[in-house]
Amino acid sequence: MATRVLVVEDEFIIAEDISETLRSLGYLVTGTAMGYNEALKLLDTQKPDIVLVDINLGEEKDGIDVGIAIREKYQLPFIFITSHADKTTVDRAKHLKPNGYLVKPFDKNDLYTGIEIALANFSKKPEEQPLENDASESKDALFIKDGTTFIKIKHEDIWYLKSEANYVSIHTAQKNHLIRKTLKEMGLILPQTLFFQIHKSFIINTSYIDSVSGGVVLIKKEEIPIGREYKELFFKKIKIT
Repeated sequence: MATRVLVVEDEFIIAEDISETLRSLGYLVTGTAMGYNEALKLLDTQKPDIVLVDINLGEEKDGIDVGIAIREKYQLPFIFITSHADKTTVDRAKHLKPNGYLVKPFDKNDLYTGIEIALANFSKKPEEQPLENDASESKDALFIKDGTTFIKIKHEDIWYLKSEANYVSIHTAQKNHLIRKTLKEMGLILPQTLFFQIHKSFIINTSYIDSVSGGVVLIKKEEIPIGREYKELFFKKIKIT
């Protein structure tokens, strides 16, 4: 039986585009809601398996409020979709522990991966669920596509990430992986306790820092520049005064 998906999106054209993409992937779209009240009505009547929720619904009660209702009453997996990736929005969203977070514009593969991983993690038994309290640290790994296979990369194995135009290269001890994501998107899904954006083109795993000197961080013999706008926060993080 096809997975039933409810779309909560206040822009009609975007909602239709997402719905058409979902259908092409084999999902059943149970409905599209443009606001909070309509979303709750469809949750009651259509019984979806997962919900895609736009954070900005253009009314007093937004997607965060929809997420709260889903958590408290419906107990379904949900994914936030938004064009707003700023810190304030992310901080509001992460406390709800959403099962995913997609930043617009996203493509067909992003949508499929987000839904399938959200469903897989939600279906785990309680004892298999992550124990961390912070949603940004609720998983210890990334799942990335390598050909037709999704592979798992543990956070602790990542040295640093480098922006490569519309791609990001993930550098590890085993190999480097190139994925079609922005550095900003990767920064949203990596635990901030371990990773820090040190430059507009680099996010580093702070546990692998060998030295800091002359505006450069050395990680595994790679010299990574410290951007001027990131320097003050970085020094505070690693407690350099």
